[in-house]
Amino acid sequence: MIEKHSQWVYLEGANKTKTEGDMHDPARKIMRSQGFGTHLAWIPIYLTRFPDSKPVLTLRSKLRETDQKPFYGKHTALHTGCVYGNNQ
Repeated sequence: MIEKHSQWVYLEGANKTKTEGDMHDPARKIMRSQGFGTHLAWIPIYLTRFPDSKPVLTLRSKLRETDQKPFYGKHTALHTGCVYGNNQ
């Protein structure tokens, strides 16, 4: 599931996007290494467990083209609606 999510984020790039995780939340740019809730700071955590994940490695490379800040996220647990959807 995380690899599919990585592919989706890769395709979205720097566009602000409305996610299914929270239908009332404004559109945000996801392609960031730091943030409160909207960020990709989970990448190093995931790669610790799955170091050869091509979709996540590709996403990290794309992120690093524009964002060299260290990974830092206030919330590193994934909102389940981001991956599984939420229609409410």
